Amino acid sequence: MILSISDSQAQSLRDTFATAYPDFQSFIEPGKAFAEEELTYKRKLLASFQKSLSREDALAMIASGAGLELLRRMAGKAGHFAHFTAWGKTFGKDDQSATSLLSTLLEITAVPWTGPETVAPLFREFARLGTRPDWAALSVGLWLWRPDDYCPIKISLFRRYAKAEFGIDLPAGAPTAESFAVLRQFLDAFRPVVETWRPRDWIDVQSFVYSLALSKGKSTLAPPFEEIFESREQAHAAFDWIRRGADYLKLTAESDEDSRIAVTVPVSVTQQFRRRIVFNFGKWPVMSFFGPGKEKACPHFFCLKECIPTRLLNRGPSDSNTPDEEQEFEDLRVPLDEFANAEIEDAFRISMEALSKKYRDWKGSSYRRHHRPEVYEAIFDRQALDLLLSEGLAEEAEAPLAPREQRIVSSAEAMHDIFMPEDQFRGIIEALRNKLNVILQGAPGVGKSFCAKQVAFALMGERDESRVSLIQFHQSYGYEDFIQGWRPNTSGGFDLHSGHFYRFCERAMADQNRPYVLIIDEINRGNLSRIFGELMVLLEPDKRGMPMALTYAPEQSFFVPSNLHVLGLMNTADRSLAVVDYALRRRFAFLTLEPSFESDKFAETLRAKGVSESLIGKIRERMRALNAEIAGDRAQLGPGFQIGHSFFVPRKQVQNEAAWFEGVVRWEILPLLQEYWVDDPDKAEQAGARLLES
Repeated sequence: MILSISDSQAQSLRDTFATAYPDFQSFIEPGKAFAEEELTYKRKLLASFQKSLSREDALAMIASGAGLELLRRMAGKAGHFAHFTAWGKTFGKDDQSATSLLSTLLEITAVPWTGPETVAPLFREFARLGTRPDWAALSVGLWLWRPDDYCPIKISLFRRYAKAEFGIDLPAGAPTAESFAVLRQFLDAFRPVVETWRPRDWIDVQSFVYSLALSKGKSTLAPPFEEIFESREQAHAAFDWIRRGADYLKLTAESDEDSRIAVTVPVSVTQQFRRRIVFNFGKWPVMSFFGPGKEKACPHFFCLKECIPTRLLNRGPSDSNTPDEEQEFEDLRVPLDEFANAEIEDAFRISMEALSKKYRDWKGSSYRRHHRPEVYEAIFDRQALDLLLSEGLAEEAEAPLAPREQRIVSSAEAMHDIFMPEDQFRGIIEALRNKLNVILQGAPGVGKSFCAKQVAFALMGERDESRVSLIQFHQSYGYEDFIQGWRPNTSGGFDLHSGHFYRFCERAMADQNRPYVLIIDEINRGNLSRIFGELMVLLEPDKRGMPMALTYAPEQSFFVPSNLHVLGLMNTADRSLAVVDYALRRRFAFLTLEPSFESDKFAETLRAKGVSESLIGKIRERMRALNAEIAGDRAQLGPGFQIGHSFFVPRKQVQNEAAWFEGVVRWEILPLLQEYWVDDPDKAEQAGARLLES
């Protein structure tokens, strides 16, 4: 991505900036507002840091192994730019890691920026230590030691601004050497825009871009808050409600270190569990604000049953479940405006006070490692809240070794939207747990991909996307993509790059007390012997942990950890694929998924989407007949070619069921039948016509 700002765009940006800061003349004469809001405190902070800590002092601390003390001094000076938790997450939480990473940081900031290769050594060190850096802490760390080449990066805000202003997508995810170079290039594109205002350094350029981005975002909500709140006013009201709850729990702004607390922002997984802010206290999520979905955005709280107003007794939770152990409480959904009613507010207060007493001596929330301190701070500080709503939450807290908030999930919950018997679902989990390698095979549309993700969550016992990885095999996929291979570099030579499986194994190795699941879609579409190579043997359960030399790096020992589970998906109706070879077959358990038109959940799902009982009956009857015909055609097809139920599961509400049904048949089912009976097109047309008969 190369941003090119035209002359007309540049003038428009300058005009927008001048409107926001009318007394601004140049970066030499910035006017009072811009100087106070952006320039002065940044320059003072940098000058204070440079005065308090020289490079020689830092190198001496590195030499003595005092990495954490050096990190503490850096974070202490630059805490405004990156939350204190981000520093340890990025540069290490022990002296050994911090010393190694900060030593590399000092090395790369001793030389000018020339491109991604300048910071590549630091990212190699991140990878070696299993660390995923935070954009803010990383960029500020670089800026402190080399302000001529680096500046603080507010990644969420810059991403949103780049998309809104220029229609470009800045790199997603945690930083890499390449994505960091893209962000620097993005900011560098603004230098010509402000050239007439005589920028002195990166502070001037970054402040200009930050001000424009923040100004554009003030009237809207940044991710993920735009999925949770319908307006900024609603966000203010929701945070005020959470603040009152915190007061009733006897918590203050200074309680952030209380391990009983975990304020989390879980990633939306299904329509049922929507995007939300959750205030966990003690053992349970005592307050939650759910974004809009099937219902309007609305708070939930754990309410003492004895306090529930009579008129709300039947207003149970639609998005969460009250634990059996908490029978004295009920998860109650109450619109924000109803808290103006004294009876509701009293029930809220009494319930929070009871929970405060109940968990007075609790040792810590199980969600604590997913706590978002910046959100907790915003509960008590309106200015911090408005900045958070404009800038958004950085996604780096969701990186693999600092995973996003997870919700404990049972097998029954994981299979909520899966149309299969519970014993079959549990059987898949047990096979994956015991065999470690499982292939789910089935005809198109039986829900293999969706089922695989839910099986992974059930195996882990929690919804943690960071420990599930999905890849797809194809005919061109090889050992170099999957394990390890040589790739050309910018110097005209070649570097050894690790493939997807190698990197995922490294993540699992660094976290061996928890299961990881690699889902391989279309596993039989690739040349499996070529892809797995010598590592085929290491997949076997009794060979896990056994080291083996690699083809391209024989000096390296590599093993597949026992907490890594491989879940392959295979389409039994793809004629272009060869039969799975015996070497792979004996290392995997094979389980077959069947069409589930007769499932009660299938009918319930269609009803919820607005499909009538008569059409549900018609779909079941006609697909039953069609699948019987396909299964009976042993010469050309057979049971593995039956058509699955997923074709008839609408993604949104059905407004015109006749048009919807006809569209599915004509544009999805009929082309498949024409491929099945390619030598007998009349048979395919007749089968399609029978589906559409009135």
